[in-house]
Amino acid sequence: MNGPPTTSMPELELNEISPAIVKKFVDVLHKQTADLLPAYGILDTIQEASMPSGKVPANVLHNLEYMSASLNALGVPTTVPNDVFQIAQTVRNDVAALAES
Repeated sequence: MNGPPTTSMPELELNEISPAIVKKFVDVLHKQTADLLPAYGILDTIQEASMPSGKVPANVLHNLEYMSASLNALGVPTTVPNDVFQIAQTVRNDVAALAES
């Protein structure tokens, strides 16, 4: 949508989640989100936020949920895994046709 190429989410490491893993993942998301700004006509320099102290994981989760809601407010359609969805629809339609016959 709006021109940028589609990219995949980074691979998640299959081990116990630690703050370092979450930070690495969020840093990638931050960069990918910043790369979208020109596609939405946002050309001003975004001021970096200072790192707050005294935060706990619940604060991080709250901020990630806030960011998700903000992205949804842009009106970007919900991502649908089209191939999987289309195959599931085909199977559903075929099963319904078999049931009718």
